[in-house]
Amino acid sequence: MSAAEEGTGTVRSQEFYEPFHAEKILAGLNELRADGNFIDVLLLVSGQTLPCHRAVVASCSAYFRAMFYTGMKESRQEVIQVDGISADALALLLDYAYTARLVITQENVQPLLEAANFLLFHEVKEACVSFLAKELDPCNCLGIHRLARIQDLDRLADGAQTFALKHFTEVSVQEEFYELCKDDLIQLISNDDLQVEEETSVLRAVLRWAEHDSVSREEELGEILRHVRLETIPPSELQGVVEMEPSLNRGDIRDVLRDVVAEYSGTDETKLRSRKTEMMLVVGGNTGEPHPDVYLFDPCENTWTACARWAGYERHSYVTTPLLYSLMISVEHFP
Repeated sequence: MSAAEEGTGTVRSQEFYEPFHAEKILAGLNELRADGNFIDVLLLVSGQTLPCHRAVVASCSAYFRAMFYTGMKESRQEVIQVDGISADALALLLDYAYTARLVITQENVQPLLEAANFLLFHEVKEACVSFLAKELDPCNCLGIHRLARIQDLDRLADGAQTFALKHFTEVSVQEEFYELCKDDLIQLISNDDLQVEEETSVLRAVLRWAEHDSVSREEELGEILRHVRLETIPPSELQGVVEMEPSLNRGDIRDVLRDVVAEYSGTDETKLRSRKTEMMLVVGGNTGEPHPDVYLFDPCENTWTACARWAGYERHSYVTTPLLYSLMISVEHFP
């Protein structure tokens, strides 16, 4: 059709957009890969050869983009050796590059995360981190924390540590707890945010850890016990634990117990653990008429708990919430 409309001087135009074009391009490229057409690089990992197109993998991976387009020797090689990751994980990443789809499971998430982090598949890495954060439980939080530290994933490491500290009682009877090295165990039990009902549970957890490999851990027990808040355990209760645990009857262990308890006896200085759970207390309200209901919200557990109703409540509405170490109060009056 003519570019100009006679008698008006206006230009007719029409923009055409195919919303599924990108998806069709990917599908076409994946078919070419499956048929072995226009393949220009072979990735060799753990004895397996994975054919692909440089442009496709470079568009998804900053690692391969730098390799292919900055003059590195690999940019001229037809076969490239990839070390440090599993072949299955790399195959999944290539499938993702050609389809934009990926199934993450408990079985493949660790090697997939390691490969995505190494090859700089950023979106896949973030998806794996999100998956692991949702899968945290007492059985795996210490392993996830260790993996996150190795992979320099601070947000995941912090989340896993927070979970372990909050659920220490359950965590301390899992196999991962018994596999902790001495330094990691000390780091865990030394944390002020470790949440336990009583310090005796920390002491017993340490003893179970030592008994799990008594031959190699016996000599480390004395050093570890210095990080248990022994001074917060009632003397009679501590004595009862000592009498029931043969490992605590060694001379050097008794010296540790005596020194720690003596250091804090007769003073007000104790290494109490923090109780920093932030809660929101909602008191009263008005929905046409005032009501005396009181509710407690725990943002960590995402739960509301009904408390005792406010006796003598009148036409007022209060909202209270802890803010760090102060109390913020909002009050509304209804005449």
